[in-house]
Amino acid sequence: MGDKLHIDLAQVDTTAEKLGFIATSLREAETNADALAGMIPHDGLSGCVSKFGNDWDRARNELIEKVEDLNKVGKQIFEAFTDTDRKLAEGVRGS
Repeated sequence: MGDKLHIDLAQVDTTAEKLGFIATSLREAETNADALAGMIPHDGLSGCVSKFGNDWDRARNELIEKVEDLNKVGKQIFEAFTDTDRKLAEGVRGS
């Protein structure tokens, strides 16, 4: 027994913040595939560009959801360990 658990809470908090920033950046990313496809005179190439844009939009939305989930979990981990650490410190001090 006697093993120690060490968690860098600052790093957990920073990682959660970065995940939130990534999700926001992905959400705010503009897609111009349809506009670009409209400028391409070749129907086959135009269709490929449009399909790629639509596929990327779907994939980006799935990625946003997954990154937001990781962000939430990171925040929950930070809050749980911060709260536990505070309670343990109070117990040691006899509060």
